[in-house]
Amino acid sequence: LKAEKAKNEAMLSALKAAFPEDVTALGANLAKAMPDTVGARRVIYLYLAMITSDPIEEAAFGNRFKLFDDELYLLFKDDPKQLKQLRDIFAADINGRLTGQCVSWDFLGEPFNTEKFSTSDSFGTEVTEVISALITKVSGSVVRRAKVKTEDINDEN
Repeated sequence: LKAEKAKNEAMLSALKAAFPEDVTALGANLAKAMPDTVGARRVIYLYLAMITSDPIEEAAFGNRFKLFDDELYLLFKDDPKQLKQLRDIFAADINGRLTGQCVSWDFLGEPFNTEKFSTSDSFGTEVTEVISALITKVSGSVVRRAKVKTEDINDEN
């Protein structure tokens, strides 16, 4: 038991040396919120890799974020409720870490706006699915448009 305990303590020390304590705690919390699958672990690893620099390097942020955002969507696109819950968790954390930019996925039901959104397979007037996040500067100017799907929603009763 003593040898096993020493081995575990050595592994824990190595992890603490590589990752700040807040990052390891966040990883543990994300692991609890997500299913225990290889895909979910990949999403967590991509996210943790993106946020480990402090402050986050905004010049490289867009490309790193895209990898994470694409994986998150692909993993949970068939479960919109869980996808939204996880996006809310990630948005709260990442927006607390970013200083000059903001990330958002909350656009369901909004009118389609070419300044904020792009779509490749639909030409509707209302956002019905969010594929990737909108990244804006804190001033509100768009850094990267959100990719969405749209439909024409009639208000006829």
